[in-house]
Amino acid sequence: MNGTLSTPSPPAASAAAAITASEVRCGDVLIYEGREIEITSRPRSGSFWFGDGRHEGRAIDWRAGSASGILFRRGDETMYRARRGVCT
Repeated sequence: MNGTLSTPSPPAASAAAAITASEVRCGDVLIYEGREIEITSRPRSGSFWFGDGRHEGRAIDWRAGSASGILFRRGDETMYRARRGVCT
């Protein structure tokens, strides 16, 4: 999952709110690939390489237990926020 380009799936039976990657903030808890991940720093905007070329997007640092990584997402890509948290 570390840095993969898979598409997040909508959470089943959850009250998670659909947001765009451009709305993700440090401290948010997202539902991603069936588990909760915490956003650990302020997402960075920039031009990143996606499968079909360079596009504007976001680099989003996350942590879930002992696992962590960076998600690269286009700014308009749908993600799912379980709750807002506090950036530490």
